[in-house]
Amino acid sequence: TSLDLEATMEEHGHEVAGACASIAEAAPLVEDGIDAAVLDIDVLDGKTFGLARRLRERGLPFIFVSGSARDDLPEDLRDAPFHAKPFRGEAVLKALERASPGGWNGNNP
Repeated sequence: TSLDLEATMEEHGHEVAGACASIAEAAPLVEDGIDAAVLDIDVLDGKTFGLARRLRERGLPFIFVSGSARDDLPEDLRDAPFHAKPFRGEAVLKALERASPGGWNGNNP
């Protein structure tokens, strides 16, 4: 669950900015306030593909964690890290670390 993932991140010294249920909630964090993201594909107000593209533009690591299939990703995002639900928090954390060009540690600018 998202609470388990949040606990895993915090256990490894990362600060969790927030669990967002919608694009509207997440968009301000993507613009200013995070240094990495875990995205579900389907949220209350749509699909998070626009958020993923913005994270990519800003050079911020992200991973999709979703019950959807990787094939549901648009062509331009098919190379993004993807982890199917159900998931283990440790596996998602390691995938997020691998997604960062400099080895994300939660403290990258």
